[in-house]
Amino acid sequence: EEEEEEEGEGHEGEGEQEEAESSSPAPSPSIPGVKVHLTPFEIEGLRNLLGKLESLPSHKKCVPAGIHNAPALLHDIRTLLQEHANDNPMLSYTGVPIVKWPKRVRHARDC
Repeated sequence: EEEEEEEGEGHEGEGEQEEAESSSPAPSPSIPGVKVHLTPFEIEGLRNLLGKLESLPSHKKCVPAGIHNAPALLHDIRTLLQEHANDNPMLSYTGVPIVKWPKRVRHARDC
């Protein structure tokens, strides 16, 4: 959802942004108005998730309490997939990890 909100901001001058992105490393997705390119794996995963959720029979659609409007969420995922259908895979791989392993905490053993 965060990516979608960022996508909605600043559609003016997208051609200029795409030219700038192709000549420099991809910026952080937290910068407002910057186009975020999804990787092919992310797009495939979202498509698979959406397909699975839409194919579930109504008696198996157990919506978590934190999701207040499930149909709107599914609509937003469809919209996000349409917006990112033509993303450039070369711009989606930044080389900067988003998810990192937690630091290990070493415990003294009592043995």
